[in-house]
Amino acid sequence: MAVRIGFVGTGGIAANHFGNLEKIEDARIVGLYDVAPERAEAAARRSPGSRAYPSFVDMLESAGLDALYVCVPPHAHQDYEVLAAERGIHLFVEKPISTALSRAREVAAAISEAGVISSVGYNWRYLDTTARAREIIAGKAIALAQGYWVGGFPQVSWWRVKEQSGGQAVEQTTHIFDLARYLLGEVESVYALGFKGLMADWPGYDVEDASAVALRFKSGTVATINSADIAPRGGGTIGLQLYSRDLVVSLMSTGLKVSTPLRSEEMLAGVNPYAVEDQTFVEAVKTGDASAIRSTYADAVRTLAVTLAVNESIASGRVISVE
Repeated sequence: MAVRIGFVGTGGIAANHFGNLEKIEDARIVGLYDVAPERAEAAARRSPGSRAYPSFVDMLESAGLDALYVCVPPHAHQDYEVLAAERGIHLFVEKPISTALSRAREVAAAISEAGVISSVGYNWRYLDTTARAREIIAGKAIALAQGYWVGGFPQVSWWRVKEQSGGQAVEQTTHIFDLARYLLGEVESVYALGFKGLMADWPGYDVEDASAVALRFKSGTVATINSADIAPRGGGTIGLQLYSRDLVVSLMSTGLKVSTPLRSEEMLAGVNPYAVEDQTFVEAVKTGDASAIRSTYADAVRTLAVTLAVNESIASGRVISVE
């Protein structure tokens, strides 16, 4: 029997999941809700057998959902996850999961109490190149990591308002912070600096143009992760580099490069990580076995804690311990 799936939020990232789920035999999109009804109606026309609902609760009560995808902006999560979990509906939540750590912890508690499966859209964890990087560094002490998400300015209104997006570290570079956690373990402390002023001509813009973050991991690894949203199209760079003795591991979204004194290895990404994370979630819901999910909601709370500590450090000028 197919897994019956609903969506709250039917914008750009949801459309990416629609395309993947339509190719999975065991998945069926049946319910759609969006605060902009016309978007939900348009999505319903794209997905035969689905229906746009006038309210979220109406969808929960009428659509017979097994699973729910939450694909809304960071500030707009409301009670979607809690209401679904209370009804035994499994959850796929797009990153970032919130702009408030206290709220994310409440949701994590509700998911745990309900015993539902959860997955969060940290797609870099599903790359075959990431798996290869983990194999290479297993058992090795990593002295230094350097991460970066330098790109252009996403031109959606909520992204440039820090109260709504959380800023670039929380909303975008969160992928690199999460990848660093996945490969290196938990973060002990962060110290961050930010720069503003180059985007003052955009109404309501109050996020940093750039930030530089120093991190200490509990393993002892030290790292820097830099962000900027001011690069011209095609002029940015995104990735994470790891350094051990006589070893450099460089991860980009498109591939992996490994350098040692004796050889150099390059590997192109051979999978669509968005498709893999969707397939993994559907299979987990169908079988009840969530062991293949690589980012649960509870784990994503830890990444959120790191990125919110970045904002706190920028605002206070202090080193922030990550709890």
